[in-house]
Amino acid sequence: MRAAGSHDDFETQYWLRTAAAGSWVTILMSLAGFAYLAFFAAAEHRAGLGLMLGVLAVSGLLAQFVVPWRRIVASSWRERAFLCWGLLTVAMIWVLAMVDGGSESPLRVALFLPLVFASLSFPVRYVVATGLAALVAFLALAAAGGVSGGYVLVYGSVLAGTAVMALWQAKNHDSWRRELARSSTIDPLTQLLNRRGFAMASERAFTALARYGRPVTLAVIDLDHLKAYNDENGHQAGDELLCWVGERLAASVRAGDSVARLGGDEFAVLLPDTSPAAAKPVLDRLSGALAERAPHCLGIATAPGEGASFDHLYRTADSALYQQKLVRPPGVGPPAP
Repeated sequence: MRAAGSHDDFETQYWLRTAAAGSWVTILMSLAGFAYLAFFAAAEHRAGLGLMLGVLAVSGLLAQFVVPWRRIVASSWRERAFLCWGLLTVAMIWVLAMVDGGSESPLRVALFLPLVFASLSFPVRYVVATGLAALVAFLALAAAGGVSGGYVLVYGSVLAGTAVMALWQAKNHDSWRRELARSSTIDPLTQLLNRRGFAMASERAFTALARYGRPVTLAVIDLDHLKAYNDENGHQAGDELLCWVGERLAASVRAGDSVARLGGDEFAVLLPDTSPAAAKPVLDRLSGALAERAPHCLGIATAPGEGASFDHLYRTADSALYQQKLVRPPGVGPPAP
């Protein structure tokens, strides 16, 4: 069993794809701007537009090929970095429109793009900030004159409506991401952690071990004769027994401990900051809770003495469990439901 960290999690990949999409949109915006410059822009605006579009194109290329997004999305500054990017985009669009004649420039339509981008990736409060920035930028353009009050009303209302839709979509995305993150770490049958969730919990525990020298105890539990129990009583009864085991394990550990179903009839309990002596009463209580209905074998190992990494610790505990199975006399499986 391998701890999390060897592969990027879903959230990291999500933000990296968002950064790539924003970079390419910026590059495409600049290309469209150069086409507008070549065929439609007024002669007196072309020098300023060319300069600003060059800045926009360079920023898109830097964002795509130079900015260390992997490091940024792994940091606590991730969301603030994306907010700054969105606000700078609004500011850049405002400057481009002002250079191109202010309120009459068709480039003002690009103010909708940061709102769409924000709705795909930003938390709700940052969507609000981006929407307000886009609305203020439009009103600043309108204040330069040249457009009717009716136009300002309709355009501003549509921009505000888009901001509201972006806010609604951002709230949906937050809910979906939370549910996806939860479901990706939970065993659907027992509602315990699955392998991925347990690997993440172990990574946190081993980080504390590396930094502060806090021991970590792992218990691996294997139920006896579950296959025979399923054959005799049906898989629904077997599933009910697994759920019962999960409930007993979860009720027997302390706050801060982690319980997982690793697959089939194999469970595991992780006890962070716990020496073998401190783990004994917890594991005795755990075994006692299962004894009523679920005969089992249990293998235990403690880091750092019995494993420098989670993989090593798991192999040690699993080996101890296997040795217990070898010396254990044959017995019957769980009692019938």
